[in-house]
Amino acid sequence: MRQDRIGFLAMLPLLAGLAGPAAGAPPAAGVPPSNRFVATPYLQSVTTDGVTVCFETAQPCESRVRFGAGDAMEFEVAAPRPATRHQARLSGLPAGAICAYRVEVPGLPPQAGSFRTAPDGPAAVRIVAWGDNQDSPGRFGPLVRRMLALAPDLAVGLGDLVGWGDIPSHWPRDFLGPAAELLRRVPFFSAHGNHDGEKGFAEVLSQPGNERYFAVTYAGIRLIFLDPRFDEGDPGIRPWGRQHRWIRNELDSDAFRRARFRLVFLHHPPYSEGFWPWYGGEKEVREHLVPLFEAAGVDVVFSGHHHGYERGQWPRDRGVHYVVSGGGGAFQDPFHWRDLPQIEFSRAGRHFLLIEGGPDRLRVTAIDEAGNAFDTFTREAHPDAP
Repeated sequence: MRQDRIGFLAMLPLLAGLAGPAAGAPPAAGVPPSNRFVATPYLQSVTTDGVTVCFETAQPCESRVRFGAGDAMEFEVAAPRPATRHQARLSGLPAGAICAYRVEVPGLPPQAGSFRTAPDGPAAVRIVAWGDNQDSPGRFGPLVRRMLALAPDLAVGLGDLVGWGDIPSHWPRDFLGPAAELLRRVPFFSAHGNHDGEKGFAEVLSQPGNERYFAVTYAGIRLIFLDPRFDEGDPGIRPWGRQHRWIRNELDSDAFRRARFRLVFLHHPPYSEGFWPWYGGEKEVREHLVPLFEAAGVDVVFSGHHHGYERGQWPRDRGVHYVVSGGGGAFQDPFHWRDLPQIEFSRAGRHFLLIEGGPDRLRVTAIDEAGNAFDTFTREAHPDAP
């Protein structure tokens, strides 16, 4: 979500409390009776000192967010003007701390939540990830409850969060509604999928950089997000494209080299045995990105797109792990059209991933809709990481 679309600009010391509306009282002046939360608060772009709180109202209105470390809500961020899509950057918080916030909109019930800022250095962490929940709120909701029960620190979408991202109603229907309880307390990042649209994805999400490819470090883990189909009017992920230059620089950066684990997230997989007979994965990803991943020492490449689960390591026993996780709720694709040496295990069915990072080992577990783990693998930390 770009700053000029919504933006909260001022952080002010908390001077006085605001009384909520009395039961049965008419809406505040200037607030239409039809106002409501189209999307309750969801958290993005977590850092060691803050997070971005986003939410949407049916009518343009003023808003403010109170927040602070622990239960002390000593700061507030106020909207500079009425809006329907709201974005508040909460900052100045301690690293690795549990913090509370409360969204206040005149005439509407307050929306409260909590979150943990990113640790300042390596730490134990739990990340949940899924892909392809589009058009399936009834099947995605139970998976979200399974994820929430695992008390994750971070959530990652692998793309295709909604049926069509440029239809505004699809975001609360497919994603922000079914995942509301997870997203109000667990910050998330997401890769862009082919169903996620252009304008809608940029307006609803608030991610680093250009929001389509970027990298962050969380608890000593480098998380790299790519969008191989992003059209910037240049070669893209092909040599001399902007995204290709960017990923080459990222893989050569100190932040990447110092990370205990190095993870890549993108929607379209380099390898897949399913989907359709003519597919097999993205040819341009295999040609232009996989060699970079292998040379730089990427640990795992996570993707979606194929509505099933696939996992393999290539080269075997020493190379990159490739995981396809498109089991977030959408219809299941036809399976196993071919045999690829890069894929060792595959399974149909709805599922999500639990990624657990520790001091010396990363564990990835695939969990089905009944809560049963059906596949797991581990990676050792890079020996040259501090």
